[in-house]
Amino acid sequence: MFLKAAVVSGLCAGSTQEPSSQGRPQALAGDRFTLGQRVFQLADIGAPSVYALGASHAPFAVKARAILDDLLARGVQDIESLGEETRWGAGLVKVRLTGGVVLQERLIALGAARVYPKTDDIAFIGRLLAMEEEARETETGLWTLPAYRIRRADAFRVRDLGAYHLTEGRVLGASARRSRTFLNFGEDYRTDFTATIANGTLRKWRKTPFNPASFEGAMVRVRGYVASINGPSVEVTHPAQIERLTM
Repeated sequence: MFLKAAVVSGLCAGSTQEPSSQGRPQALAGDRFTLGQRVFQLADIGAPSVYALGASHAPFAVKARAILDDLLARGVQDIESLGEETRWGAGLVKVRLTGGVVLQERLIALGAARVYPKTDDIAFIGRLLAMEEEARETETGLWTLPAYRIRRADAFRVRDLGAYHLTEGRVLGASARRSRTFLNFGEDYRTDFTATIANGTLRKWRKTPFNPASFEGAMVRVRGYVASINGPSVEVTHPAQIERLTM
């Protein structure tokens, strides 16, 4: 599932072209940009969505895109390709700005994006999570808006379904059934908030310290797209989607 990153100075793995030789990068959204003929997706973060037609957008989406565009205009030092494309054909990358600042870290610190774990760079994701927490605590950027506040697992609203959220609550039960492990945050699995992990995903994490059973009784924060499957449900595909809280 996870990929080993290869550091490159150009546009993709194996490239020797400098980013500056391709002209000025242009932001398409707060986490996506073009350079030359390529489209790139910033790894391990997600910004509010700007829809393709531009007719509607999520709160703070236009501002997030403007922030990314401003940062890109200051100069790109290098691009680190992860050797993978998203399902939309965008190359998954980490970007360093002129001076060595990591673009994703700057966007998170400015409250222009949230952490969206995808790669196996656990140390990098850990830094992003710490920066995100500080941005939340200081109500920076998108964290000033109700749309991005942390949800409560025991009071999840129907109108919040179908979006990426951070949700906190106590895991009342962890159980493996058929092809999945379920972390239930309520007494009724048909209506309560649930985080699920496919058995195939867990098998890929055998060498990691991730243990679903260890979350039983713990307060946790779950991040991910919330679907309606026997109540609000998040598919966990990366171990960093679940954070144990000390409360």
